[in-house]
Amino acid sequence: MLEKSKQIKFVISHADTGIGDNLITLCAAYDYAVQYNVPLIIDWRNSRWLSHIRESVASPKDIPNLFEILFDNRHILGNVKIITDPKQIYEIIPNEELVDIFNVPCPLTGEIKILYTDDQEEVLPRNYDLEIKQERMMLIRSLKLSQAYVLKIDTFLFNYFLKDMVAIHIRLGNGEFGTVDETHMLMAAAEAKK
Repeated sequence: MLEKSKQIKFVISHADTGIGDNLITLCAAYDYAVQYNVPLIIDWRNSRWLSHIRESVASPKDIPNLFEILFDNRHILGNVKIITDPKQIYEIIPNEELVDIFNVPCPLTGEIKILYTDDQEEVLPRNYDLEIKQERMMLIRSLKLSQAYVLKIDTFLFNYFLKDMVAIHIRLGNGEFGTVDETHMLMAAAEAKK
């Protein structure tokens, strides 16, 4: 529970296991930043999508922020001031749990933390309140995908998709029990329809 006697300095949104989970955590963290009227630190340096980069850097302060790689949003997101620059984040939270290659434990799931003015932290729950679904969709739509990724997506679409193609995405999970069997079953069903 929040300590009412302490003053809040920042809300921090940490990376999660996947991009979609990162966005869910970001939306919930954004809600807290609005509620407490404080800046939001978007810290996706721990993302598993950066593991190949983390292995090659000399220091935790040199780890890039996946949010800055994927999105062009800087300084403001919606109505909230955001901090995304990895060097600035490192200055604010230098002792933050970063990456296991530096012998520091790193969380497997995204977290939302509050940083108080006395530098104490508190973990907050992610809120999945469906009442604010519209507001969250507006927030997601306000993210500006970096031009480098827009170009990659457009090139992929041009090279691999036909004009009238319809795609269906079936998500079977990230290696959960039964995924392989389900995949083979779907492939067999597709073959049988031919």
